[in-house]
Amino acid sequence: MLRYSFLIFMGWVSFTVFAQETPAYWQLNMGYGSAIKHRESMGHLVTEHPYLFQLSWTKTSDTTTVWKKRFNYPDVGVTLSHERFRNETLGNVTGLSYFTNYYFFNRNNRNQLTAELGFGMSYTDSPFDFETNNQNNAMSSGFVYNQYLKLNYRYPRIYQGVGIQTGITFIHFSNASFKSPNNGINSVFLNVGLNFNPSTQKIIYPNKTNYEIVNPIKPLSLSMKLGFGIHEVYPGLGTKPVYTYSTLLSKPISNYSHLQAGIDFFASMAAKEYATFQYVAGYNQVDEIVDYKQIGVMVGFEHYFEKLSLETQIGYYLYDPLHLNRTFYERLSVKYHFADHPFSVGLGLKIHNFKADFTTLDFHYKLF
Repeated sequence: MLRYSFLIFMGWVSFTVFAQETPAYWQLNMGYGSAIKHRESMGHLVTEHPYLFQLSWTKTSDTTTVWKKRFNYPDVGVTLSHERFRNETLGNVTGLSYFTNYYFFNRNNRNQLTAELGFGMSYTDSPFDFETNNQNNAMSSGFVYNQYLKLNYRYPRIYQGVGIQTGITFIHFSNASFKSPNNGINSVFLNVGLNFNPSTQKIIYPNKTNYEIVNPIKPLSLSMKLGFGIHEVYPGLGTKPVYTYSTLLSKPISNYSHLQAGIDFFASMAAKEYATFQYVAGYNQVDEIVDYKQIGVMVGFEHYFEKLSLETQIGYYLYDPLHLNRTFYERLSVKYHFADHPFSVGLGLKIHNFKADFTTLDFHYKLF
């Protein structure tokens, strides 16, 4: 259910940003690289140099959207990606991503350095299976999340709308512990490609607008957040629900940025199942069923892009008897804020040292 909600959310965002009257262009990229052995247990998966193919449709930025003015008029688009790992255990991964392409220099220049940040869903044709593919400890479900960062040099319109780009791409696949095992797989590529813009329209981008800092005595706000997700903490024990609750204090530090502090509560039914398994099977030599619940304190930062915002938090467990993960955790969230209402909804990811714990569908309510 969560993955389908994610696709619907991406589709809605894409519709709202692509509905603007600006020209679009195409990009074709091909990459040659290496998978990264970020854990010793993944050595058998890093055997060949993978290939990456990406076809992108990109919408040129307008000049009126406020958040785009602040970030030097980034472009947005969708990418169809195909990675061939050239490893029978990993197989091939094909997916669709939504991305934002940020420009380092003045948008009116032809020579550009860009940073393209994308996220989406992919399908892998060789996931973990107890009987047929039990060596794939990187991806254990057919559908996985993808995230990528591409640093490019780009020069458009060399000849009749055709240009070039080249750079480095880092791409990550995992299922956010929807199923276990889930070490994820990372790859880095050198990429080259062509871009094609069939439009002759030229947009002149004005200088970025400066924004004043808000009054520092603006009061604190208090909000609460409920989250629902699913994950599996141990292979074969099954995917179970997870529930989260948070209370947050928020302090504006600018027109578009807030600092946060709060308390998190986590209750994972998959962790509860694992605690029972430990006791029944005598695993880890426990003589009672360990409490599966977790309580943590966190600090964070939230940045607003008009109705959307990005939330990053780091937390520390005050109560964690089961000790499934490390004592520190991180949370990343994308939120949509309803105009003139205290409600917002979002998608959140909880991780430990770059390893996903679970994703959640979150409901926020601002008390004051």
